[in-house]
Amino acid sequence: MHCFVVKKTIDMKYYYAILLALMLLLGAGVKAQDTWYTLASGDWDNPDIWTLDPAGAVPVGSGGPVVGDNVIILTGKTVVVPDGNAPYDSPSVRDVTLDLGKVKVIGQLDLRKSSGHAFTELSGNGRLLMAEDNYPLIGDASKFVNAGEEEGICVYYVIHRSVKRLFFLG
Repeated sequence: MHCFVVKKTIDMKYYYAILLALMLLLGAGVKAQDTWYTLASGDWDNPDIWTLDPAGAVPVGSGGPVVGDNVIILTGKTVVVPDGNAPYDSPSVRDVTLDLGKVKVIGQLDLRKSSGHAFTELSGNGRLLMAEDNYPLIGDASKFVNAGEEEGICVYYVIHRSVKRLFFLG
């Protein structure tokens, strides 16, 4: 009994042409992640505080971080995320939700009362400020929270609270 194997050969030019066409079609709508740095302190949605310059010294690029981008808040800079509460409620409500790649806080990131944020990673030795329990959903925060790593600080503060009675025990 004899077995025969029939092979069809495909010209490699056609194979590469098809592969190239697929890569162009599938990659046409894909944007590479940018890494944005703080140029100045200010509100998250202000494009003038962001740069693509790693030194944070020269305005490079336009706009600011978008979904999936990486962000580094440099030393001495504070970025405030508008949360829809005063002063971000007039003349129109400004409420920002962050969905980012890696976030490194060396300065300060103030989330105020905003919520629903997601980061793939949080690192740095800066401060993450929150006006209520609105800690973001973070894939890996080990460098921010673990002793011996970069050891960032979470600060919970109160924007406004009326105290009716004050008791001292002891």
